[in-house]
Amino acid sequence: MRCGVAVLTGMLLMPTGTTPSSTERCIADAEVAIAQTPEKFIDTVTSSRLFKLHMAKYFCKLGSLNMTVLELGVHQGYTTLVWANIFQKVIAVDFSEQWLKVAAKTTADRPNVVLLHANLMTDSWTIFRNNQVDVVLIDANHDFHYVRSDAYNSLRHLPNLKHMVFHDYGSEDGVRRTVNALSARRILQDCQWLGLGWDGTSWSYLKWHRDTDTMSPTTTNLSEGVACRSAKPRQLRPPFTDLRYYVYRQPVQELRHAGVFRFLPGGQLATDVWRRGSWTHDTEPSGQRDILRVNLAQMSTVPIELLFNEHRTAFLLTDIGGVDASWYGLQESLAISNLMRTSGEF
Repeated sequence: MRCGVAVLTGMLLMPTGTTPSSTERCIADAEVAIAQTPEKFIDTVTSSRLFKLHMAKYFCKLGSLNMTVLELGVHQGYTTLVWANIFQKVIAVDFSEQWLKVAAKTTADRPNVVLLHANLMTDSWTIFRNNQVDVVLIDANHDFHYVRSDAYNSLRHLPNLKHMVFHDYGSEDGVRRTVNALSARRILQDCQWLGLGWDGTSWSYLKWHRDTDTMSPTTTNLSEGVACRSAKPRQLRPPFTDLRYYVYRQPVQELRHAGVFRFLPGGQLATDVWRRGSWTHDTEPSGQRDILRVNLAQMSTVPIELLFNEHRTAFLLTDIGGVDASWYGLQESLAISNLMRTSGEF
């Protein structure tokens, strides 16, 4: 055990129908692609060649040539290139059309690669649901709530998902928090370290400091990445804690919100207008409605019922005992997504 993740130290079992020769050919094909990619000390954003090789050895033994992988976060398409040599189909997604154009050139001679432009926080994941996705690589935005969202959406919307891979485990706190939380719930199992630091050896990377927008050399002995078998729990609702929701008075008639809600773990509610409050999960006889009970004296003198929609991207607020909803909440990323999309068109 290290950092809360159970690590598979033995060799993976050879699945029925996979011969050693096919596995060796798969790995050899991966090595051909890996040789065409730069090392991490040259391109600090890409995964290391060792990470790519470990991925190939992990999945070739599982019969990856008959699998589909969904890659979240493409950059220049170097990892995509390796995926294309060992998987039957690669669906690669990125928010940046600029990087998708670069990745298209990198993978130009790989007909099994599909490149898609999408905002994983705001666009519907139903576009992936009807694809037989066996593996997902999460390597997009590394902020905790983005990584957590990508992981939960993968588990909820990919019915055939069997394995999850996370890059930048050793260098990004948001990735570690997500992996460790899912491992604690046994959603991630039989994990195996990948890439630099897989054996506890120290390695260096450039750490980005958000507050100053600067980079500095940093050393860690944590693994660059991790691959795990995924197990779906019976009920998996999207997370809502640590996310910001814009709150509007009903009926909503203008873009300007009245205030902001942020649900903190442990039952505290932070707001910018109504000071602090609290929240608890409410029990409902049918168990079909997703409800919180909110106490926020500056907004209402009585407890408030908060009803989430299916994806927990929006909610309605109604005074306990009331009939009509007085307030409407919308996840911040959705509220500003159209503004971000259109501003990027200038």
